[in-house]
Amino acid sequence: MAGNADEAEESNVLRSKRDATRYQILVEIAERQPAVSQQEVASAIGITSQAVSDYLQDLVKQGFVEKHGRGRYE
Repeated sequence: MAGNADEAEESNVLRSKRDATRYQILVEIAERQPAVSQQEVASAIGITSQAVSDYLQDLVKQGFVEKHGRGRYE
């Protein structure tokens, strides 16, 4: 039983961290308009450009972010 509770708590922590990172990315994009690169976002929040890319793909699919041209996001 304790193992299941620990796994559930860990899952919630990871989900919470992921949500916080998504929020940070959205804030950076909003603050740096008209368009920002994934490298600029990565540098601002201290994660890799590849990680930002992964988050941005999801955010674009969900309609929260628009991609313009080569690697510019709005």
